[in-house]
Amino acid sequence: MDLNEKDQNFIHFQVGHSRDDKFLSDVVHKIKNNLGGIGGFASLLERDLDRNDPRKKLLQRIIDGVHRLNEFVIHLMTLVQKAEPSFEKIAIKSLIKEICYNFTKEDKDKEQVDVIHTDFPEEKMELSGDPYLMRELFYHAFRFTQLVGGQIESVKLNPPENSKIDIEIHFHDGMIPSDLLENIVHFIEECEPIEARLSLAVVYKIADLHNARISLETNSKDRHTLLIQLDEGN
Repeated sequence: MDLNEKDQNFIHFQVGHSRDDKFLSDVVHKIKNNLGGIGGFASLLERDLDRNDPRKKLLQRIIDGVHRLNEFVIHLMTLVQKAEPSFEKIAIKSLIKEICYNFTKEDKDKEQVDVIHTDFPEEKMELSGDPYLMRELFYHAFRFTQLVGGQIESVKLNPPENSKIDIEIHFHDGMIPSDLLENIVHFIEECEPIEARLSLAVVYKIADLHNARISLETNSKDRHTLLIQLDEGN
């Protein structure tokens, strides 16, 4: 399922070409300010309640909801705002290990992901890209696998071939219906939850900015591979 096909009608936004970037930034800033007010007021109320007060759980639900909505707005802004990559050499293995660690460190139930490659020297696993955007790409790639109900098994880096580096994110138990995998337009429109669609769209946007190729394959009933093929660059 190739995400770089030219006939992808689901991508209605014009990545990096909007003249309304300032307007969108102002709207997001306004939303975040109001969310901060709601979350802050709820936190103050929650703090003043006794430990066993039933209202404490209700306020915690409000606080958690504010955090989730705030994160959603941030990711949405990442998708629609203009981005001009600043290319430099990136040690891709070190970057992915960092993202894996940051992605799992706050959840004690998650196991650390091992980055595997075929005995290829780490110093040669480099590519030309924007460090910040690459971090966003892999964060959202991992987040996507989690949001569709998957658990990452491994991340495999293949040695450069024809100036390309393939990164395979293997995950299992993902709740991805096989019929959605047959059509990328259908997949983006129907994939649940909507947060998974957003993360995958962010992955697509950043990959497109780096002329990367993205595909998603099902290896067996409950095992999938998200493949990201990046150009080494100069």
